[in-house]
Amino acid sequence: QPRYSLFTLFDEVLLLGKGGETVFLGSSLDAKSYFENLGFEMPKNENPADWFMDVLSGEVSNTRINNFKPDMLFEMWRRRHENEDLEAGGGSGVGIGGGGSSSRLLRSATKSRQLSPEEDKAILWKNLQEGWDAVDTNKDGVMDTEELKELLAHCAAMVPTDEVVKELMERMAPDSQAVTKRQFVDYLS
Repeated sequence: QPRYSLFTLFDEVLLLGKGGETVFLGSSLDAKSYFENLGFEMPKNENPADWFMDVLSGEVSNTRINNFKPDMLFEMWRRRHENEDLEAGGGSGVGIGGGGSSSRLLRSATKSRQLSPEEDKAILWKNLQEGWDAVDTNKDGVMDTEELKELLAHCAAMVPTDEVVKELMERMAPDSQAVTKRQFVDYLS
């Protein structure tokens, strides 16, 4: 399973329990609250993606069900759908406005996904690391103007002008002809 910052980049996730039955299908942002609403408590500083796997495998106790077994998640998921259908006024699950699976998917698909500053920085750092390693072929840990231009082209999928590269270099490393990775990240943060 991915780190949580990557997990939340998925618009929709399907979590399957043992035997391949669905225990959650929906927005990646809703998965944590779904399991918490079922009575699972995630410890502070726990990676939610790891915690989901622990819940699915039965390694996490449930505060509402004393003898919780992982296969109970299948029925909990089915009951959730039945309750949604009743709340939406459908019950039958047929038709566009009937509150069935098509309207559930539409409600879920209309949720927008915004990255937190921490997620944005983590993604930037990962892309920078990959790009830096690809461009810094002499492995000296610094980028001169030409290498910086190549790095920016690698990360942005467009080639910046020499003027843009020069201005960035002056802002990131005013007294130097080269920029370090730390200076680059600090400038962008």
